[in-house]
Amino acid sequence: MFILTSVLSFCLYFVHINGQNAHPPNLKNGVMPAIFAHGNHFSVGQQVGYFTRENIKFRLKHAEAIQDVIQWVESTTEGYQAYQAMLNTANNTFPEYVDELQGMAYGSGISFQTLFVLNVRSELGVFMKNVSNFEKIEHCSDYLLHTEYGIVIGHNEDGGWEDRDNSILLTIHIEGDHVKEPIKFTGK
Repeated sequence: MFILTSVLSFCLYFVHINGQNAHPPNLKNGVMPAIFAHGNHFSVGQQVGYFTRENIKFRLKHAEAIQDVIQWVESTTEGYQAYQAMLNTANNTFPEYVDELQGMAYGSGISFQTLFVLNVRSELGVFMKNVSNFEKIEHCSDYLLHTEYGIVIGHNEDGGWEDRDNSILLTIHIEGDHVKEPIKFTGK
């Protein structure tokens, strides 16, 4: 999932604990951290990367399936070729998203390759063989609502436990250098 692919996302966080609904520990009183980022694709990615660097590091540290995919890409010819083919496709099809991810890598201090693998892990996982920790889980649902005010996209996050406390509400305004048309949205 590239960070800037939705117009508006919603995430419902309620955990069933001892028969009660409770918010996850990092969401104080049900409030999700929020940031505003403005600039061109690279600049917005850099701002988001800087703000979310600890969240990304936590996720990478605690998600075995992601580590398996990263290791496969870094240690096998087949993995690196699959990674390179997906990167080439992304560069040819959505170069602005690649720019955002390059900005995130710069802002977070995490390698571009690692962040790109994180974004296409499910797709890369299809090519992996004999990897015990890789689970092909269908996790998120998206809903589209077309109204007189515009399009609203609803998204729920059904990822692993390591995703639960790591959501941030983003308000993004992309404009400036090399931006064909200004983009403004709020999403998770």
